[in-house]
Amino acid sequence: MDTIRVYTPERKQLLPVPLLPFLTAPRLRYLSALFVVCILLVPVFFTNLKTEMTLRESQRYESLWDGLKISAYQYMLRYSNAEGISQVKIRVSPETRFSQMLVIFGDLPDCIGEFTTVGKLYDAVEKHVELFQGYGFDVEFNETCGFPELIKQDYLRRSNEYFEVRITDFKILD
Repeated sequence: MDTIRVYTPERKQLLPVPLLPFLTAPRLRYLSALFVVCILLVPVFFTNLKTEMTLRESQRYESLWDGLKISAYQYMLRYSNAEGISQVKIRVSPETRFSQMLVIFGDLPDCIGEFTTVGKLYDAVEKHVELFQGYGFDVEFNETCGFPELIKQDYLRRSNEYFEVRITDFKILD
């Protein structure tokens, strides 16, 4: 690598040529270091900010859901990940102790237990936001009832950590 001699009143220095444009004068060196530090810290700050905002939004919609006191409902759950797509109809009622599930197509995913009630959907949102610190994580809520309509973790989509849960055909039962 080529080097260039830089003479300052304090001492002589040899600097690699690629660094030279950023360090034009000895008194401006601290600015370039500050610039590098800021570039490294900005993504960390915004990731933490997104995590906090997502958790607050989830808590706000969960209190909306709890305020409606809906105990009997059904919905269609579409789950997709690196292994494929599944669609399951889930029915929750106070008379049955467990959620009833009917597989429409695909195999029943191993993690289906995380998504069998609206309460568990909120737990899944919190778990995945904290697990991935909001990186690549998206969630959308229903404005009327407050339940999560979309939970999506798009962590480089090449890995097995990619998944998407979409809730459709939500109906309140009598």
